[in-house]
Amino acid sequence: MGKKSAIFFVVFTASFLQLLPGKSFQPLEVPGQTFRLIPESERSLHRLVVGLEANSTKAYMVPGAWASTPENKERIRRLRRELYMIQFELVHGNLLKVLPGHTRLFVAVPDPEFVVESRANEAELFTTYLKTHAGWSEDQIKKRVSFFEVPEVLLFPQDMAEILGRDDKGRLVLGVGEDGPAVYKQAAMKLAQDFPQDFQVHEIPKLNTEGGDMEIVWRPDGTIGLMVGQNRLRRYLQNKKNLVLQGRKIPPEWISEALKGFGDGFFGLPIQVLGRKELEDPRYISTEVFHIDMVVNILRGKNGVTGFVPSYEKDPVDAYTELPLGADIVRRAQRFYDEVAQDLKQSGYNIVRLPFRDHPIRNPVNVGKFTDPVTGKPTIFLAKFPYHYSTEKNKPSVQSGLQQIIYGMEDALELWRKEPSDVNWSGLEKAMEAVWKELGKVESSANPIFDAQALIYRENGINVIPVISYPSSEGGIHCLLLK
Repeated sequence: MGKKSAIFFVVFTASFLQLLPGKSFQPLEVPGQTFRLIPESERSLHRLVVGLEANSTKAYMVPGAWASTPENKERIRRLRRELYMIQFELVHGNLLKVLPGHTRLFVAVPDPEFVVESRANEAELFTTYLKTHAGWSEDQIKKRVSFFEVPEVLLFPQDMAEILGRDDKGRLVLGVGEDGPAVYKQAAMKLAQDFPQDFQVHEIPKLNTEGGDMEIVWRPDGTIGLMVGQNRLRRYLQNKKNLVLQGRKIPPEWISEALKGFGDGFFGLPIQVLGRKELEDPRYISTEVFHIDMVVNILRGKNGVTGFVPSYEKDPVDAYTELPLGADIVRRAQRFYDEVAQDLKQSGYNIVRLPFRDHPIRNPVNVGKFTDPVTGKPTIFLAKFPYHYSTEKNKPSVQSGLQQIIYGMEDALELWRKEPSDVNWSGLEKAMEAVWKELGKVESSANPIFDAQALIYRENGINVIPVISYPSSEGGIHCLLLK
């Protein structure tokens, strides 16, 4: 796709541009622009943006009152380093351990001038993590890792822009909406400013381009379109009409107006809204499913352009709280999944359902996706969580066992915090080692739900790279990456 193609256009009455018949599954040239639109699933993952949290002592109640001796100062420094790396692993899983060798990392670090919680050493700690826990060499880090400072913590880079494609210089083009939070717009501008050879910003008037709730995708006929979640359309209308529209029915003519607004902002692409029924009747809204990357994953599989959609199996349990998932949460989410599956099927997509039994935030469609530049095969990073159901009577689940080890580390930390003795420090060191050891066990542990999901993807021609992940209240793999 790097080779420029001669592409002809035809104008439809709805004012959107697409390729002529026979030119399907090709990048879309944009008249008057120097870039081509490329679906997310077709990009090669040569560039990946991730964000780092601030190295805040408050997150772990790290002691400070006993830092008067050189020995305690060194121990506190080591403690902060180790806890920061554990925190990164718990949020991002082992993604950086399984990242393809051709991928370059662009890492957003908090600017200590604006982020008061920062200790100005996040880049150093991240480099240590890469060497000690992800298997990166000094040479790999030097060649493949770059840092840029942002005025606020950027934990979910996916939401800062919608990547449109590549320009004629091979740069990724960041579509940044006028109606975006300052933190996202500033981060995108800083990324392009610091790395002008890799990124370009294209500003989109009037729109909010929160990347988790919109995606440039293949349509069933091989042309390119834009999928948008109902929350983006509702926000667009709220701003345009200066009204509070949360919980209100949206008239059909307003929906058409919003669709036209997104079509105009995205170069006349045809727009498919996911959640139209929720716009027309807010009683159907699932507050737990707020972005379309929690509902569908569009990929070009062996049976055509396929929408992979979750579907609940019986007795789902929230792995984070280890409590049965509320019946209303399940009912609303499942209704939304079924609605999206039906709408996409009617639009011509091949639909494949994926089983899961957890909170909607840990669904099997919030994945990292790219096309392998060597094999040309569609590939995904799929989260493999510790299995949160017990497989043996009176024996805790893998997830419960891991949680107990983490609780043990927290208890050891609190004990040393109250009495920073040599004995308690030794106990804390052993507790942190136990956490790393337990995290390492997840890779070889059984998870029948993950196995079923991975098998379905593979049967449909998708290469699956497992990413050992851990339940949290944070977003999934797709939310953590901009690529």
